[in-house]
Amino acid sequence: MARNNLAVVIGASLAGLLAATALRQAYRKVIVLDRDALPVVPRARREVPQAHHPNILPSRGIGALDTLMPGFAGEMVAAGGLPVDKQNDLRWYLDGRRLASSLVPSGVDGIAISRPLLEHLVRRRAATGNVSIMDRLTAVSLITDGDVVTGVVTAPADTGETRAEPGSIDGADLVVDATGFGSRAPAWLRAIGIQDIEVERVDIDQTHVSRRFRRRQHFLGGQLGGVYAPHPGHPFGGVVTAEERDVVNVSLNGSLGAVPGSGAADMEKRAIDLPDQGAHEILRQAHPVGDAHVLKVPYSVRRYYERLPGFPAGFAVLGDALCTFNPIYGQGITVAALEAVLLRNLAAAGTQGQFQRRAASLVDVPWRWSADLDRAMCGGDGPGVTTYDGLVTRLSAATDPAAARAFLRVVNLLDHPDRLDDRGIAARAHPEKVSSLAF
Repeated sequence: MARNNLAVVIGASLAGLLAATALRQAYRKVIVLDRDALPVVPRARREVPQAHHPNILPSRGIGALDTLMPGFAGEMVAAGGLPVDKQNDLRWYLDGRRLASSLVPSGVDGIAISRPLLEHLVRRRAATGNVSIMDRLTAVSLITDGDVVTGVVTAPADTGETRAEPGSIDGADLVVDATGFGSRAPAWLRAIGIQDIEVERVDIDQTHVSRRFRRRQHFLGGQLGGVYAPHPGHPFGGVVTAEERDVVNVSLNGSLGAVPGSGAADMEKRAIDLPDQGAHEILRQAHPVGDAHVLKVPYSVRRYYERLPGFPAGFAVLGDALCTFNPIYGQGITVAALEAVLLRNLAAAGTQGQFQRRAASLVDVPWRWSADLDRAMCGGDGPGVTTYDGLVTRLSAATDPAAARAFLRVVNLLDHPDRLDDRGIAARAHPEKVSSLAF
C-alpha cells in the first residue's frame, strides 16, 4: 500500500527525467534530485560529459520517447533536430568498407540532435505539474524501513557531502537511481547489509575527442553524417553528424588506449587516416564553434541487480546506472527510454516491484551484441563473439543494400541479432516481415 504516493528519482539527466515522466501518472508527487546546477537553456553541463559528442536518436528510441511524451518527435524537429535516413543520409564504414546505400527509403530512421538540446526539451516536458526538480542536491545514502527503501539522505552538492548538514526525503513509495556511470547504488546497498552485486565488465579504454564546426552544404557530399567504426587491428574511428543551427559535430575516437589527440593538428592528422576524407575536409575548411572536448570511457559495464538476493522493495536502478554501453553503438538513450516505458507500464499496474527483473530482459540483447563486438575488438574469441568484419563479409553489406539495411536494423534495435543468421539473410529483402525485438 502507498504511504505518501511519492516517488523520488536520483539524477536529472535523460534517464532520470524519463523515469520521472513515466511515474507522474502513478504517483501524486515525483521529486527529481541532481547534484548539478541545471541550466534553463540548452547547454552542456558538468555532470553530462557526453553532451559534447554526436547524437543521432534511432527510430526505436524516438518511438519510446513519443510513447512517454506524445508529439515529442515533432517537437525535436521543430526545435532544429534533423530527420535522418540512417542508411541513405549517413555514410557507414565497417571494417573500412562502406555499407551500400539504397535508392529507396530504408525505414531505419533517426533524428540528429545535440544532447544539450535533447535534454533541454525533455526537462521542459518533465518539469511540470506534479514533478519537481531539485538541483545542487546530492544523494548520500538510502533510508530504509526493514527491507524496504523509503527515501534518501541528501546534502548540498556544492559543500561536499561529508561536511554538509544532511537532510532527507523520506516516506517515498519508490526511489529510482538514475545517476549514470558513476552510480553509488552498490555502495548504498552494502551499507544496508546487501552483498556485492554481480558485474560484467568489458575494458575498452576509449577516448573520444569532439569539436563542433559551422556546417556547409557540400560537406560529406551533402549527406548528414558518417560513421567510421574501429575494428580489430584498427583502433581509431570517428563519427560525424549534422546538428541544429547549421552545426556539424566531428568526433574522433580511439579504443584500447589509442588516443586521437585534441589539438586541431592532431585531429586533422587522425582524420586523414579514416576511410574517406569527409571528416578531414571539415576539420581543414570549417570554422570551429567552441573548443574540442575529450570523453574517456574506460569500460562498459552491466550490473545484475535482478540476481541479487534481498534486493530491497521500493528501489529501482535504470539507465547507465544499470548498464553502461560503449557509446560508439548509440544504444544508451534508446535503452533508457525503453526502460522508462516499462517502468510506466508496471507502475500503472501496481507491479513496479517487477522492474529489475523485467529491465534485465530488456537490456540483455543490446548488451550481448555490443559486449561481443567489444571483446572481438580486444582480440577475444568464442562462440558468442562476432565482428563487424565477419558480419559485413557474411551479409555482403558493402554491396547489397538489403543486407546493409538488415544490419542497420539490428544496430538500431529494430530487429534481433539472430536475424543476421542464414534465415535472416534470406529474409533481408523484406524487413517489414521480420519481427521486432520482443522487449
